[in-house]
Amino acid sequence: MNKIIVAAGVFVFILISCYAAIPLIFMGPPVPLFTVHNHDTTGHEVVVEVFDSNNESIIKETYVLDPKDDISRSRPVGLKLPWSGGGYTFKVTMDGKVTETSRMEIPDVYTMVNIRLYSKDYVSGETVLIYMVSVEKA
Repeated sequence: MNKIIVAAGVFVFILISCYAAIPLIFMGPPVPLFTVHNHDTTGHEVVVEVFDSNNESIIKETYVLDPKDDISRSRPVGLKLPWSGGGYTFKVTMDGKVTETSRMEIPDVYTMVNIRLYSKDYVSGETVLIYMVSVEKA
C-alpha cells in the first residue's frame, strides 16, 4: 500500500514538473515583470508598487534612473509559474510628486509591463509623464 502511495506521489510530481518545464523548453525563460524607461534628459526617482488581484502589495521598490536609463525587475518566484497570469495593479510614483495607477493584464510569463517616463504620445505629439502598457515577448 505504501509503495502505491509513493509511486502516485512521484507520478504527480513528474506531471507537475513537466507542465512547468515544457513552456520553458519551447518559449525560453520568462521575461521581466516590468521595465522602467526614462526618456527624459534628467534623472528621476521612481517608486513602483505592484498589487495582486486581492489588492495586496507584492512588490514595492524604489529606483533612481539617470537620463535615458532603463531598469528591469525580474519576476518573483511565484510569478514565474505558467499558471501565474492575471490582473495586477501598478502604482508608479515619480519624484514623489506624480503618481499613475493602472490595472494591467499579464496573462502569462511572456508578457511584461513597460513603464515609460516622459514618453511622447505618437498620436497627439504631447509628452506623457508616466505611461504604462503591457507587451508580449516577440
